[in-house]
Amino acid sequence: MGEGTWRQGRQLQRALDRFPFIKNLRLLNCEGISKLHVFGLVHLENLFVASWELDSVTVQAPNLIKFTLLQGRNLEEVTIQAPKLLDFNFYDHKMPFSSMDPSSLERTRISFFLPSNFGYVDSS
Repeated sequence: MGEGTWRQGRQLQRALDRFPFIKNLRLLNCEGISKLHVFGLVHLENLFVASWELDSVTVQAPNLIKFTLLQGRNLEEVTIQAPKLLDFNFYDHKMPFSSMDPSSLERTRISFFLPSNFGYVDSS
């Protein structure tokens, strides 16, 4: 991980540390951040993450109820520790979960898509 990526990840973590009572968090286009760690937010109930650059997502949120993860390129590892998670939505071209307990889930939507090659157009 480059120094700029590490610095941006630390800046995001410091911002999250300043608001420990966050209930709803939306992270969009986390440019320059390859590893996302969401922890220490004991009041977090709803998390929405949409980013094409993440290769690792770790969520430790004891009161998280809904989690949506939209990814599309580099994601290699997802770890979720959320014992109250009821609603989970996942969109990607593969399922890279290393740890998740789905026993509390009441609703889930998992969508897979083929990675596209935008630079190629077949005109035949």
